[in-house]
Amino acid sequence: MTADAELLRRYLHDRDDAAFAAIVRKHGPMVFAACRRIAPNRADAEDAFQATFLVLATKAEAVRPHSQLGAWLHGVAVRCGKKARDSARRHSGPPLPDLPYSPTPAPEHDLPAVIDDALAAIPHAYRAAVVLCHLEGRTRVEAARELGWSEGTLSGRLHRALKLLGERLSARGVTACGTVVLAVLSARSATASVPLPLVASTCSAAGLVSAGFAEPGPAHSLARGVLRAMTFRKLKWAAVAVGLFGLSGATLLSQVEAKSPAGVQIKAPVPADKGAKEKWKKVVEVEHGVTVTAAAMNDEMLATAGVPGGDDQNLRLWDPKDGTTLKLEVRGARYATAPAALRFVAGGKYLMMTADGGGINRYERRGGGMVSDAYSLQEVFGFADDLSVLAIRDLKQPGIKLGLHDNMWEVRNAAIKPRALIEYPENQAVVRSALSPDGKRLVVANADSAVRGYGYDGKDLKEAYKIELPAKTVLTTLKLSDDGKRLAVVGEKGFAKVYDADNGAQLCELAGHDGTVVEVAFTPDGKQVATANGQTVRVFDAKSGKKRCEFEAHTDDVTCLAFTPDGKKMVTGSKDKTAKVWERRMGEPRQ
Repeated sequence: MTADAELLRRYLHDRDDAAFAAIVRKHGPMVFAACRRIAPNRADAEDAFQATFLVLATKAEAVRPHSQLGAWLHGVAVRCGKKARDSARRHSGPPLPDLPYSPTPAPEHDLPAVIDDALAAIPHAYRAAVVLCHLEGRTRVEAARELGWSEGTLSGRLHRALKLLGERLSARGVTACGTVVLAVLSARSATASVPLPLVASTCSAAGLVSAGFAEPGPAHSLARGVLRAMTFRKLKWAAVAVGLFGLSGATLLSQVEAKSPAGVQIKAPVPADKGAKEKWKKVVEVEHGVTVTAAAMNDEMLATAGVPGGDDQNLRLWDPKDGTTLKLEVRGARYATAPAALRFVAGGKYLMMTADGGGINRYERRGGGMVSDAYSLQEVFGFADDLSVLAIRDLKQPGIKLGLHDNMWEVRNAAIKPRALIEYPENQAVVRSALSPDGKRLVVANADSAVRGYGYDGKDLKEAYKIELPAKTVLTTLKLSDDGKRLAVVGEKGFAKVYDADNGAQLCELAGHDGTVVEVAFTPDGKQVATANGQTVRVFDAKSGKKRCEFEAHTDDVTCLAFTPDGKKMVTGSKDKTAKVWERRMGEPRQ
């Protein structure tokens, strides 16, 4: 589960809708439970739920620290819920006459709302511990990690929070200890689930709000009321600061003019980078049925391949425009292992599918189907776009011999006799390899933590450079750009770098990854490079390493990604058994 601090950073700086949606899914049950406790009418609670996240869309920069987002949302939910409840009461009939105050305990049906109100009033750090551990059901280990605290600090703040909560409830006539009353909230939070249509409409409304558009409605009215109250509170403290610390009248006046409650508007926070932002929007999603391990797309076809199961083919074909299944019979060998790569070659005439450990299929569309020829005994590590050159690892001596071969579908015995051959000692076994689309550059990752680049003139392979990697670097894959000028190398512990494929000089590091980077791909023009790391896809400038975009692409780990031939779309596959098509949006207003 992605940490709150990271999700909030992505939303603030990259305007990442996927990150905002992840926040709604992550904290939605807690927020909805609080709204239901405070505003018993379901419609009012749903308005309060949506208003809470509209306030977040507007005031996300006010969450400090980012790791305590859950506590901040709970406080906003309490305010929105109370406003929704009070508004409903005002419209339900004439008010009752004022009654003299009595510290009588709250009625049982109001007790949860009283507890939420008291919880929202305790200091932020203590509330953060309670929200995660008691309202969201996190373990202490998980909560401490989320908040960036030690377990000892978390335990101490929980103890103090319960004491403060008990004191506040006692002042309201509730005499039970903090632990007992929290059991009431915990039980009700555990049974709260957010309707999917409410999640979808909330994310949609937040997108409009962030773009500066707000349609009239109960949720927007609630959000504006809460924002106005938050702004007034800030101004009140600013006035106190004038008296205590001597802030100039001009300074305070500028704050009042900029943030006058009467003129509160809902608009997006300003990103740190004010230049044009790149955005990738999901346009198609398909259900493959098993983990998707490879994907490719052109104008005519979306192809996905996955872990074999039963009698199913590894390969499935879809219409790239709407994700419907193409009525094409797939004819060819089934792999016992998951396909490692899919790629359209020869101007889209062929679809190539390879598998680690041996296996290559060349599919061609003919006779109402996709027909393939299989060479299951060959482990192909790369091929030229016209298939004139193939890099094949000798399965009889795995990792020791790597040869360049002619087109095995056109030249007799081409798979047996290589044009050129490289033999390595055992400590330099071939781990990964890439061949440029023109077949003139070969790059090999070896077991001695080195990457070697070769030039190929049609007869001989000549080593051009050697890149020494940190000792024990574990690589997952490497890719050459279509023009053969840049090389991307990725692996475990966040390793991701781009090199000059002519001389092996490092061009940039692709920073910001946590854990293993499983896949990398260049845009066709070689100017950008995308990585897959956990559930996240990041797009970088391939020369400078500057991050252009980051978004949560799937609900489980991303396993593969590839760009379309025009570079305007990207396809991703995942362990969540889906493949998605993303379309590039540059400098456009949010929709």
